Amino acid sequence: MIQIAEPPTQFGPLANVTDTFHTVANSLGKYVFAGMTDPQDRLHDITRHDAFQKFLRTNKVANFLGSSREHRRSDDQKFDLWLNIYRKRTALLNAACLAHISKISNALVKADVEFIVFKGVIQQKILYGSYFVKPAGDVDLLVHGNDFKRARDVLGTAGFAVVDRTDSSWWVNFLGEQHFEPHLPGSPAIDLHYRIQQPGSPQPTDTGEFIKRKQFVDVAGIKVPFMHPDDFLLMSSISIAKAMFNREPCGGHIADVHASLCNLRTQDITAIQAFSKQQGLSAILSLGLRSAKAVLNVDHPMTKTPEPEILASVSDASLKNLLLLPEKNASNWPKRRQVLWELCERSPARFASESLWAISADVSRRITQEKRTAKPRQSAEVQNMANSHGHENPVETLAEGQQHSRNAKSVCVIIAAFNAEDSIARAVTSALNQAEVSEVIVVDDASTDQTVVTARLAEDGTNRLKLIELSQNVGPAEARNIAIDNSHAPLIAVLDADDFFLKDRFKPLIEDDDWDFIGDNIVFLDEEAIGTFETTELLGNSPKQTTLSFAEFIAGNISKRGLMRGELGFLKPVMKRGFLQAHGIRYQRNLRLGEDYELYSRALLKQARFKISPSLGYAAIIRSNSLSAKHQTSDLEALVKADRSMLDDHALSAANRSMLMRHERHIHSKFALREFLDLKKDKTAWQALKFACSNPSIFLAVFSGIAFDKIGKIGLTKSQKPPANIYRDQQVLFPVNGIGANQ
Repeated sequence: MIQIAEPPTQFGPLANVTDTFHTVANSLGKYVFAGMTDPQDRLHDITRHDAFQKFLRTNKVANFLGSSREHRRSDDQKFDLWLNIYRKRTALLNAACLAHISKISNALVKADVEFIVFKGVIQQKILYGSYFVKPAGDVDLLVHGNDFKRARDVLGTAGFAVVDRTDSSWWVNFLGEQHFEPHLPGSPAIDLHYRIQQPGSPQPTDTGEFIKRKQFVDVAGIKVPFMHPDDFLLMSSISIAKAMFNREPCGGHIADVHASLCNLRTQDITAIQAFSKQQGLSAILSLGLRSAKAVLNVDHPMTKTPEPEILASVSDASLKNLLLLPEKNASNWPKRRQVLWELCERSPARFASESLWAISADVSRRITQEKRTAKPRQSAEVQNMANSHGHENPVETLAEGQQHSRNAKSVCVIIAAFNAEDSIARAVTSALNQAEVSEVIVVDDASTDQTVVTARLAEDGTNRLKLIELSQNVGPAEARNIAIDNSHAPLIAVLDADDFFLKDRFKPLIEDDDWDFIGDNIVFLDEEAIGTFETTELLGNSPKQTTLSFAEFIAGNISKRGLMRGELGFLKPVMKRGFLQAHGIRYQRNLRLGEDYELYSRALLKQARFKISPSLGYAAIIRSNSLSAKHQTSDLEALVKADRSMLDDHALSAANRSMLMRHERHIHSKFALREFLDLKKDKTAWQALKFACSNPSIFLAVFSGIAFDKIGKIGLTKSQKPPANIYRDQQVLFPVNGIGANQ
C-alpha cells in the first residue's frame, strides 16, 4: 500500500483534500460551462464534439469536470464514454509513475545521489487526496548540477535509456534536463532536471534550495524525497510561466495553484512570499496567483493584491482565454520579451542577463538542428520533434512540422483498426515515439467500441496523429489503401492495431537507401509477456542485411504443420511511396487474409528490391480474438484466387511459377478442409463427403488435415502442452542465423 507520510509539525495539517478537489472542480465547471468571453464560442454548445474533449485533455482537467455534475449535460452519453476511457488511461499512467518512482528512488538512494521528486502523482495525492486526478506522462526528478551525470548513469543501470532528441548540448546545458524512457511503449518517461525553469523565464537564484527543503513520503515502503509543501504554489506558478512561454494550455497548473491556496494557513503565506523573493521569483508567484484569480475567480488573501503587479495591460478575460485556449488566441499574446521584462520585475540588469541566456540557448538549439540536418543518414525530424516537445513557439513548430512529410526519410505509419480499444493507444504511442515518424494515420473501420476515443487520447500534441472514421466496415486492406491515399510521407510503414514498435525501430532500416521495401525481425508475444521479454536474448549474433527474392518469399509463406506459424507474409516492411505509385500497387480490397503477402508478392514481381534487416523492431501480439485468427472459409478462397491471378502472368519464370503453384496448392488445401468442415456443420455429412470425393487433391487435403488434427490431440494432452516460449528461435519471425535457415 502506498501512503503519504505525515508532514512535519511546522508545516501544519493539510486542509480537507476532498473539499479541495470539489472546490477546484466547481470553479472549473463554472468557467467551462458558462461559456467563453466571445458569446459565439460557448463551450457548452459543443460538448459532443472533439473540440470540447481536446480542451479538457490538453488542460488536464477532464477528471475535475467529470466530477462537477451540476455543470454537466446529463444526457451526453458519448462524453461519459470518453471520460471513462480517459480515467482508465489516467489510472494506468499514474500507476506506472508510482512504480517508476519506487524503483528509481531506491536506486538513487543506494547510489547516494541527493534528489527530490517534484510535481506529478505525489503532489496530486497531497493536494486532492488521489493519485489519479490528472494523467502524468512522466516522473520529474531534480538533482544538483554536479550530480546530474551520476544520476543519469543510475537511470541507465535501472533500465531507462536517454531519449535521443534530448541528448544534445541544448537540452543538457541550456534546458538543464534530459528525458529517459523504458523499453515498453506508452510507459511514462523520466525527466531528469538540474534546472526547473527554461530559458525565456527567470531562473531561481539557487535551485539546490528546493532539494534541501524536501519532505519524505512513503511509496511502497520506500521513503521518497519530495518537494516541500510550501513549494507547491511556487512550482505550479513556474509551470504556468513555462506554459505561457510555449503557448500551451495550463488549466491543470492553475487548478494546482487553487488547490495549494486551499491548503495554506495564514502563517504559511509569509514564508512562501519570503522564499519566492529569496529565489527572485516573486513576479512568477504573482503570475500564478493572478492566473488563478482570472480563470477560477479564486478569492484568497494572496490573490487580492499580488506583488509585484503582473501583465496589467492584459485583462482578466483575455488572460483567461490565453491560458486555456492559446491556439485560438494566438494574435492576442503579449510579446515574449514583454512577459520576460515583467517576470524579471522590470530590473534592467536581470532582464539583460536572462535575455542573453535565452539568446544563447536559441543559438545552441539552431546549431544542434543544423548539425543533425547535415548528417546525410539522419532524419531532419529528430530536431523538429524536439522543438515540438514544448520548447518552441507552436506556430513556428507547426510550420516546421508541415515540412516533415517532404523529408526523404520521414515515415508515415498507417494503422487499420477495428474494435481495438484495448490496444490502439499502445500502438499509436509506439509510432509517435519514433523520431522519424511524421504522420500516424489511424483508419477506424466502423468500430463498435471506443477505438477512436482511445486513439485520440494517445495524441502527444505534435499534430502528427490523424484519425479517419469509416461509417461502413471495408476490411483491413481497403482501410490501409484509404490511409495511404491520405498520407504524404515518402516512406510508409504498416502497424497492426494489436501490435507495437520497439524503441528506435526505423533507425537501422532507413539508414541506407538501396531498397524499395525493407523489413526487420518480429517478436511474437502474448499480452502477459509484453513487459518481460529481452531483445538481446532473442537476437544473438545476427547476420547482415539480405535481399529477398520472389521465390524465397513465396517459400517462406508455406507453413509447416507442428511448428509455430512464421510466414514471411507477417513482415511489416517500410515501403517507398514512389515505388508503389510508379507501379500502381495498392492492397487488394477484397482480401481480409494474406493482404500483406499478396501486395509484397506483386511488388517482387515488379522487381522490387526487398531487403531484410537483422534488427528487431516490431512486436506482434498473439491474441485468439485478433482479426487474423478469425478468418473465414471465404477469406481462404479469396487468397487462392489471388495466387491464381498472379499465375496468369506469362512473364513468370519457371522457378517462380513452380514456387507460386506450391503456395496455391498449400492454401487450396486449407480452403478444402475448411469447406468440408463447413458443409458438415451447416449442411449434411453426405454433402461434405461428396465434396471431399469430388477431386483427389481435395480428398487428400481433407483426409490429411483431419488425421493430423486427431493424431495431434492424442499425442499432446493438456498436461503435456509445452510453454508458449519453449521454442526460443520461434519467438521471432526468423531464426538468429537468418532467413532461410528453417526452409
